[in-house]
Amino acid sequence: LLGSLDGARGACGAARGAVEDVKEEREGRGLMAVVPPAIVNVSMHDVTAGTDDKAHVVTWVLTNGDTATPLVMPYSTDRSVQVEGTFAGSSVTIEGSNDGTNYRTLRDPFNVTLVLSAADVRQVLEVSKFIRPALTGAGPLTVSLLLVRRPK
Repeated sequence: LLGSLDGARGACGAARGAVEDVKEEREGRGLMAVVPPAIVNVSMHDVTAGTDDKAHVVTWVLTNGDTATPLVMPYSTDRSVQVEGTFAGSSVTIEGSNDGTNYRTLRDPFNVTLVLSAADVRQVLEVSKFIRPALTGAGPLTVSLLLVRRPK
C-alpha cells in the first residue's frame, strides 16, 4: 500500500509539473487562461502501469484570473480534494453543477462548505455531474487542487 501511495504521489507530481510548465510560459506573456485538469489513473495494484480506471487523481494548477475547466464525473461516488499553494488571503471554492451552467459551493460530510483558505484535504459530500475549483481574492494565488475520485 505504501508503495502504491508513493507511486501515486510521483504521478501527481509529474502531472503538476507539466501543468506548471504551461502556466510559467503563459504567465511570462501576461496571459490568463481556462485551465484544463491533468488526469492520472491510480491503481492500488500497479500505480506505474496506469491501466486501472478504478481511481483518478485530477490536478488543476491555477493563478488568480484563471478559470478551471469543469470535470464531468457523475459516476464517481467517492471524492476528496487536496489544496496546496500560496494563498495570500485568497481562497479556493469547490463547486458543483448538474447543468454545466449554474455552479454551487459543495460541502463536506459535516455540511461545511468547501471554501478553503489554507492547505487542506477534505471529502466532498455531493455527487454532481460537474466539479471545478474557483479562485477568489485579491492576493497573488497559485493553487494545486488534487481531486481523487473513485467510480462506483
